[in-house]
Amino acid sequence: MTPQVLDLTGISKAFAGVQALDNVAFNLQAGEVRALMGKNGAGKSTLVRIISGATAPDSGTIRADGETVSFSTPAEATAAGIATVHQELTIIPGLSVAENITLGHWPQRRGILDNGAAERVAREALDQLGETIDPHMAAGELSIAKQQIVEIARALALKPKVLILDEPTSSLPAHEVEALLRLVRRLGENGVAVIYVSHRMDEIGRVADTVTVLRDGRLIDTLPIAKAPVRHIAQLMVGEGIEVAEHGTTQAPGSEIALECRTLNAGPRVRDISLDIRKGEILGIAGLLGAGRSEFLRVLSGIDRSESGVLFVGAREIRHPTIQTMLKNGVALVPEDRKSEGLVLGMPISQNLSMSALGRVASGGILRAARERRLAEYARDLLDIKVSDLALPVQTLSGGNQQKVVFGRCLNAEVDILLLDEPTRGVDVQAKQQIYDLIRDLARQGKGIIVVSSEYEELLLLCHRVVIMADGRIVDEFDPGNERMDGLMARLLAANEGMEKETTEESA
Repeated sequence: MTPQVLDLTGISKAFAGVQALDNVAFNLQAGEVRALMGKNGAGKSTLVRIISGATAPDSGTIRADGETVSFSTPAEATAAGIATVHQELTIIPGLSVAENITLGHWPQRRGILDNGAAERVAREALDQLGETIDPHMAAGELSIAKQQIVEIARALALKPKVLILDEPTSSLPAHEVEALLRLVRRLGENGVAVIYVSHRMDEIGRVADTVTVLRDGRLIDTLPIAKAPVRHIAQLMVGEGIEVAEHGTTQAPGSEIALECRTLNAGPRVRDISLDIRKGEILGIAGLLGAGRSEFLRVLSGIDRSESGVLFVGAREIRHPTIQTMLKNGVALVPEDRKSEGLVLGMPISQNLSMSALGRVASGGILRAARERRLAEYARDLLDIKVSDLALPVQTLSGGNQQKVVFGRCLNAEVDILLLDEPTRGVDVQAKQQIYDLIRDLARQGKGIIVVSSEYEELLLLCHRVVIMADGRIVDEFDPGNERMDGLMARLLAANEGMEKETTEESA
């Protein structure tokens, strides 16, 4: 009988009153490759953080190799034979490949780094991956795909019994994905247990022995991958037979085109996109990780430059959009990361609300405080921003109120087209509903709105029309009023599989 290397029972964890995990059981045998799946908010990340030692559970028991353990730090999990490769790269660009691979456990001689030993460790780990990366190279000179390989090599250098891979192929091209999947299978054959977190169903079918599905912090099922077809997993992720709630957008959009793009290209994530949105329309964009949704919005907003193609705002043609040009033409982006891209956290709330509308609050090159205050008060009242003093730094607000400030900044700029990237990420239920109501109201006023969201339910609830992106292209379109969540999930997975197959055939 294959020994169990990891056994979790009764794992629960809450954050600020929100139950992230509720009495979850999870066990893993040596050599088993387990896919961990669930939609956003299912509890996958929290479970990974608990196993990797980054977060302590509120209750429950963890056993590693039959011994009850309690991890206070990731280093303690590593010492117990559990290594993690996170989705976000942690490469230090200025260090060599060898130094990155041995980071945290640098071999030393007489108190200083033993470069020869570090290079030998790095070479051994890279050889397992079939890679010929020079250990002497600065890691910052490598492509993102190669940096991902270095991250995995760092984990392998620890000789783990359990390896956690969190979306490991999100930045890899097709031919390197195949190499990684072969490696994962080889690791399993050599006795390493692997937890493989991914949204890519075709990868799961090729690499995993079993799949565990979480939903709303609860364990739904663990079953052999042979008994887990795509639609069944989609139903487990969203709830068997769950129907979409009543569609919230009742007013049909007008016929006048607000924004149109033709054969737009901008790097590998925006490829030959042609799309239009009408005044009063809420258009949703769905897609799995790496599909190009955010990159597309960044090009439309002028943040990133297009390589070819043309944009029309109304009847006006714009060939090389910039932020200033698009804002002047009434197009604004509410970015995915409000803290780093949407707000200046140390500045007052009032200034954050007016920074995109300086022409309305200044005259003769001088900012008029009374005008700025009136504009900020208008946005505060319109959006129900909960704040005692508009002079306070915006960083003092809750996540939901910070998001409303980003909306307010765009609305104060008097834009007609809003590009919303994950508009309800990290906000509570009440703030989310208020944002939904705001989006619907703006559409009723005739504004064109594009919504990118990984919360697929809100696309079905909010939008008049939804398109699906995969590998930088639009590959499907449907009426959300006639779709269920499990059907949408199946569409997403099928679209991604189709584009990956096409990419593989092109590279061949």
